[in-house]
Amino acid sequence: MHSAFQLIDRLMRMTQMLPEAPGCWIFMGSLSGGYGKIGGGSGRPRMLWAHRVSYEFYRGPIPAGMEIDHVCRVRCCVNPTHLELVTSAENARRSHPYSLGPRMAQTHCKFGHPFDASNTYIYHGRRYCRLCHNDNCKRYRRDDGMNRRAYRRRAA
Repeated sequence: MHSAFQLIDRLMRMTQMLPEAPGCWIFMGSLSGGYGKIGGGSGRPRMLWAHRVSYEFYRGPIPAGMEIDHVCRVRCCVNPTHLELVTSAENARRSHPYSLGPRMAQTHCKFGHPFDASNTYIYHGRRYCRLCHNDNCKRYRRDDGMNRRAYRRRAA
């Protein structure tokens, strides 16, 4: 237990309260993807997520299959009152509008085709317009065919 107190003491020494993020405890140490990382010390993994250390110390263990959601949406915040225990699916649902930004509000592609069930496909988490994709494929095949004919003429 002595090690846990040393770890939380180091965590709090690397934390500041900033006026730009009222109520947040901003971790000023090493960041990875916006999330704080802190060395675990002897007998622990090399690096630990700072928000998980804070949650476990102040609120209790994190059950298997559960994740920590930053209710304040500040990834480097370690304030335990801003951290909530949720399932992976709930965490993804909550973060969806923040990660995709204003694109999710779009109802049509940039050429005016609707983003509806029949005209939209998703690839690597991003929406694409089927009509635009089909037009691009046709254009590519047409242009590639012209390039092959031109190449054959030059080679002859």
